[in-house]
Amino acid sequence: MQKMSNMTKIQRVWCVIFLCFFLWVPLHFMGTSFVIFFLFLFLLLKMVGRPDRRYFIWGLFGAAFLLRVLVCIKLEPPILSDFQTLLEASVRFADGDWSFNVDEYFKLWPYQIGFVFVQGLFLKILNSVFFLKLINCLVTAGICVLIYQISQNFVKETYARTVAVLYAVLPFPVTYVTVLSNQHLATFLIYFAIYILVSKNAERKETGRYVVAGGMIAVSNVIRPEGIVPVFAIVLFLLLTVSRQKIKKTIINILAVSGSYFVLFALIGNLFIATGLSPEGLTNPAPHWKFVCGLNYESSGMYAKSDVWLQEDGREEEAREIIKERILDAPEKISELFMDKMEIFWMDPSFEWTLECLPDDNAQEKGEESQEDPVLEWLEDYETYTRLTIYILVVAGVFFSMLMRQKYNDKILIFINLVFITFGVYLLIEIQTRYVYFIQIATFILAGPGIQTLEKMYKKYIAQLADKKGERKHENTSSIYRDPLL
Repeated sequence: MQKMSNMTKIQRVWCVIFLCFFLWVPLHFMGTSFVIFFLFLFLLLKMVGRPDRRYFIWGLFGAAFLLRVLVCIKLEPPILSDFQTLLEASVRFADGDWSFNVDEYFKLWPYQIGFVFVQGLFLKILNSVFFLKLINCLVTAGICVLIYQISQNFVKETYARTVAVLYAVLPFPVTYVTVLSNQHLATFLIYFAIYILVSKNAERKETGRYVVAGGMIAVSNVIRPEGIVPVFAIVLFLLLTVSRQKIKKTIINILAVSGSYFVLFALIGNLFIATGLSPEGLTNPAPHWKFVCGLNYESSGMYAKSDVWLQEDGREEEAREIIKERILDAPEKISELFMDKMEIFWMDPSFEWTLECLPDDNAQEKGEESQEDPVLEWLEDYETYTRLTIYILVVAGVFFSMLMRQKYNDKILIFINLVFITFGVYLLIEIQTRYVYFIQIATFILAGPGIQTLEKMYKKYIAQLADKKGERKHENTSSIYRDPLL
């Protein structure tokens, strides 16, 4: 465990603001069934056990990897939409054909070529879709280990193991390895970068760690362009923890993480241009598109075909006008839109690209409409209520283990910032159910202090009951020997 810091007033206010916003997630969706998951959680605490730490890490990695491989063998969802386009381009790149970069899709979204490049490199090793899925299994099993390693810095061993095991068996990330998404490797790199900053030896060569972390996030941004979120979260953490004694050091660290991120990403983008792999680099020519979709009331902030024409070149001004109209002309709809987006983003089971897109062969043979699979229904309930439980634990952890205590490991603010920034950003931009993948990991890490706090409160309550019972027993025993004349 790292050295604990005193919580300053500004940090306390920041945590209160975070709770005021994020508390809406569990409150909006709270139901009676989540109690079952609290019971399951405490049962899991007893089952995690205390094997040697090294054996636990390898056991966690091996079990998570094996579970995901078995899912990949059993589950073969069709490769659709953008995933199909990116796979076809990756195959062409692996074969030495770079002509895909003139396709209309990559002219519109040149930043996607970064993932094509990485996926194409894997295909050069072994030209197999299943091999790409095995890479996903390895990477996501590594994420489970990172959750454990990171959580160790904030909670005791048992609770770090608990959140890691809970995440390892969560249906959405387990089944999502079958999808050739750019989220898997990018997410691993981001959390590995953060692990470098929060690990037990983080005080050693601190500035160098910020340089390395910024560089790793830049590489993740090449694969999937969301690196600005963790960089902003880290910079915000440094600003929230600055003191008069650390002003110079804080400025250096801010420059280290942001400088290495922007410089390395710019260098890689220019390298793509110089080699001809991506004539436009790794840019996003239509950043307004995300806001146009995100503020579409009819589609609840999701992809809308009616807005596709705004992707075209030269439509930026029209897009800005539509964004203004949707914000200013119907302000009464904003709260309803935000509630819809919050439900879709945070609570939808996210099986759209995996389980939900599988054909129902029996129904097709009978000429009937597909019926709800009871297994799928159970998995959806499990996913939903596990998420709800985790969100409640996030609130409990931030409130009881931070706001109600004087000392805490201030680096947990990085994960609060990640969740808070993501919460706000996706209220404004386009959402898809699968976008929760990245931030879901931060919520599990933040749930660790919640589990630890509730466990302590439970043990304290049991101890108080035992003390009261002992006192009553002592009083009753004493009365037997009391002098009857008194």
